Amino acid sequence: LAELADALATAAPGGPQLGFEDARGELPLPVVGRVTARFGDPDPLGRGGAGWSVEAAPFAQVSAPWDGTVRYAGPLGRYGKVVVLEPESGYLIVLAGLGRVDREVGEVVLAGEKLGDLGGPMPSADEFLFEATTDDDLIGRETLYLELRRRGEPLDPAAWFDEQARQG
Repeated sequence: LAELADALATAAPGGPQLGFEDARGELPLPVVGRVTARFGDPDPLGRGGAGWSVEAAPFAQVSAPWDGTVRYAGPLGRYGKVVVLEPESGYLIVLAGLGRVDREVGEVVLAGEKLGDLGGPMPSADEFLFEATTDDDLIGRETLYLELRRRGEPLDPAAWFDEQARQG
């Protein structure tokens, strides 16, 4: 049993496990959507943004872009519901604007696992049928705010996230 335990402790399934630093440029967007505001773009108050805004369909699933521990999950003022994921010591991925959070503080999640959903207005039956058959531009959109931090300082997500991955 000791040999088996040692082997499992040093071997990662499917080959060597990459560290979070090695994921630069390869992280998928946490929601199927498109980036509409970038790092440094002014927010409505004219301040430079510390992250990205990603436009997506109402009620779109928000998933973990990397394995990590949930450090915060819940409401946070005007940001709506927020999930803060710690993929590695010193790093935080902040996801704000969710309508529902499905995780609790302390949970360990794997890349791709659901963290929650974006919110949105509930359409009536007639609106649902209309929207389901129209051009995507006519359907309402929601915004997920994405921020990446290292030791408390914001990082430009462009160096980390692959915009083509999970783009809508």
